[in-house]
Amino acid sequence: MADLFLLCPIEKRRGSLWRIAHVPGHIRSMGYGRLIRIRTHRRDADAAIYVVAEAEVDKAIAILQRAVSQPNSEYEDLGRVSDTLLAALSLQSGQFART
Repeated sequence: MADLFLLCPIEKRRGSLWRIAHVPGHIRSMGYGRLIRIRTHRRDADAAIYVVAEAEVDKAIAILQRAVSQPNSEYEDLGRVSDTLLAALSLQSGQFART
């Protein structure tokens, strides 16, 4: 367990001041995940989009290929997702969720 520190505004006038708020016992973030689309052809209306809790593109695609196993499908990386989204979806490293 690591501690989390947040910046909180003290006043909302010009030149706002900030203070650091301490949140004890917060779990350290694991970094970014990936947003991966799986489709059978370019205009596939049934394409599926997954959030994968893995920062590296190749590893994220490999996780989905093993789990979903759709032959002749294209796996496309659409970009990274924040650790906030991974936490909201309760995803741990190596897990994924269909969106």
